[in-house]
Amino acid sequence: MFGFFTKKLLRLVIASGRRRPRQKPTKKYRVKSRYKHPAASYTINGKAYVIDGDSIRCNGYEIRLDDVDAPEYDQFAYDQNGQSVPIGAIAKSALIKKIGGKTVKVKVSKTDLYGREVGTIFYGDENINLWLIKRGLAVSAFGNKYFKAEQWAKNKRLGIWGLELNHTPQEWRKKYTVGS
Repeated sequence: MFGFFTKKLLRLVIASGRRRPRQKPTKKYRVKSRYKHPAASYTINGKAYVIDGDSIRCNGYEIRLDDVDAPEYDQFAYDQNGQSVPIGAIAKSALIKKIGGKTVKVKVSKTDLYGREVGTIFYGDENINLWLIKRGLAVSAFGNKYFKAEQWAKNKRLGIWGLELNHTPQEWRKKYTVGS
């Protein structure tokens, strides 16, 4: 009798430690927002914890920067000498130095496919979305909101625009992501 309960307990302990692999949401399994958004945008204030070059965590919300696409963390490019440059890690590091652990204001405009809030981040009066693009650490994506700032960074050859054989984050994901 003791062996039966021991085996049951062991199975429960083992089963509780298992984690299901995270799946990419499809139309069938899309993550829904925690609540319905009002017609107007809303604001989240709090400390910023950087996840990668274009998303942060603030007050328990995962927030993606609106109209910004930063290089993936493991994305790389080559400088003029042919040396590999980890541009994704550089973008994340720059964002950490700028707002990591600091109080920011996020103007949320929508929710994305993965259930993340999408918005514009402000540190003081400075638009962080625009700051990333002006330094060539991200590209203007999903609209023309920051197109002029991106062109300015390209002309000055800042960030990713000063490197050889570079790909935009979207091109890089298509080329190097497993399963594509």
